[in-house]
Amino acid sequence: AELFAGARGLMPPNHVSDIAGTLHAFCLAAPPDVSRAWIDAASGSGPVAGGKDKEAAKVKAEQHRREFVEELLGQESAGDVHKFKRCLKQFCGGKKKGGQ
Repeated sequence: AELFAGARGLMPPNHVSDIAGTLHAFCLAAPPDVSRAWIDAASGSGPVAGGKDKEAAKVKAEQHRREFVEELLGQESAGDVHKFKRCLKQFCGGKKKGGQ
């Protein structure tokens, strides 16, 4: 979960490649059910802004998270660390300006 927090902007932007490489190596080394369970738990639900309809926002956020897990662990991302990194950055909010 801490690697996802780092990728979401709690670490300087130039560290996202290191995080993506570490997660990618883990997913390749671990049995598929273990890596899926870990990524699923680590990407778990966080606070959801929803205004008047928070329940609909929660459902949409959960659907987005499930799609992310499928894309991150799919054939295409599993075989290419650059696609894996792109998927991870997209889920975590894209590029961050400046470092911390």
